[in-house]
Amino acid sequence: MLTTIDVMPDSARLWVYQASRILSDDEQQLIQQSAQHFIDQWAAHGQGLKASFMLEDAYFLIILVDESYAGASGCSIDSSVGLVRKLEQQLNVSFLDRGVIAIKNGEEIELLPLSAVKSSIAEGKITVDTEVYNNSVTSYGEWKASWKQKASDSWMGRFFS
Repeated sequence: MLTTIDVMPDSARLWVYQASRILSDDEQQLIQQSAQHFIDQWAAHGQGLKASFMLEDAYFLIILVDESYAGASGCSIDSSVGLVRKLEQQLNVSFLDRGVIAIKNGEEIELLPLSAVKSSIAEGKITVDTEVYNNSVTSYGEWKASWKQKASDSWMGRFFS
């Protein structure tokens, strides 16, 4: 059952899906409609899940489930990935490539392959203050606290010395 974000607990389980390109307004509207429909019927072992979603910065689909209400099972998680795969096909975009990171320089979000991080730091494209998206967060509380962080506070911090 679709629940508003503002009532989701910090312990809510969370998944971040990063698009391989910026999403248009029409694409974002399609994602919102598809995600709302999916979450309205999302269930684990026949019990509806208390869940929500967000679209952030025209690149990120975030899905949350309050497991204190009902836990997401392997099959229910697989069905949410099925939603993401369906969106990938409809929009000709990837949401599941974990080999690409997002950084924010000024107002622009840039996508970089992981293999380019060291060279981007060496070239000054990524500095200690560059905002980095930490898509490995797994709870709503963690997302609020550290989804966006300075490169020096992220896993990249070890490359600044």
